[in-house]
Amino acid sequence: MQGGLNANETTAQAVLREVQEELGLMPHQYQVVEELPTPISYNFPVFDGLAHRHDDFVGQDLFWWVIYYEGKLEDCFLGNAKVSCHRHS
Repeated sequence: MQGGLNANETTAQAVLREVQEELGLMPHQYQVVEELPTPISYNFPVFDGLAHRHDDFVGQDLFWWVIYYEGKLEDCFLGNAKVSCHRHS
């Protein structure tokens, strides 16, 4: 899942909000394990083609989190997403 930071929102606040918005899960239903210590940043290469609405967009900083959820997949709101689930013993 992916989301953005709202104004004055920390990454810790954003992950809780995004999990609720994207999966319909409340914080008591999962455990936040860890955040990657530094964001992963990327930039788009210069485009020489036709003008595009994203011409001024250069990239993003991605903040990665590990979340542990032991509940049932059907308890998550997934919309039209195609999801595969792997259980480790």
